[in-house]
Amino acid sequence: MDVLSEIFVNGGVGALIGFSVGYSIKKALKILLFLTGAVVAFLYYLSYKGFISFKSDAFLRWLAEKLSAAISEIGGLTSAIVEAAPLSAGFILGFAVGFKKG
Repeated sequence: MDVLSEIFVNGGVGALIGFSVGYSIKKALKILLFLTGAVVAFLYYLSYKGFISFKSDAFLRWLAEKLSAAISEIGGLTSAIVEAAPLSAGFILGFAVGFKKG
């Protein structure tokens, strides 16, 4: 019974941490997307008024490069989570619930 209780404790702690991380990441992504949209809209407005010359194709190319770099970094995080099986099972479930609730 001692091994079983240890699995439940590790899974519960992982789920709690996963929920917190998922919730926080979703909130941070919402703020980041809002700010990015506001900046892009402001740049388009300044370009429309003639104050600046905004090259949207170059901006989108730069953004795609940065997003692909971020996605490759997330791949390394995923492999680290998979290595810690009991903790990661609860973490993944908690992360999914936290991300959905966020």
